[in-house]
Amino acid sequence: MKKTFYSVKYRDTIRCQFFVRWFDDLTEARKFSKDHISDPPVPHTYSNEFSIEEIEYRIKMQKEKKDIFMTL
Repeated sequence: MKKTFYSVKYRDTIRCQFFVRWFDDLTEARKFSKDHISDPPVPHTYSNEFSIEEIEYRIKMQKEKKDIFMTL
């Protein structure tokens, strides 16, 4: 099974750091990219079940307002 996710790199001006936010929907990723100072969405295709579950978990936590950020 293959699944495509989208990452958006953005800058948090308060913390002066770059972060990555993950999406499973390209439309949502594009909207987030437009609303924030950020790069355009980057597609990532995974076939490993563990990797898919990991990204799905990150997205779930973001949606529950428990943002899990990946610092760059």
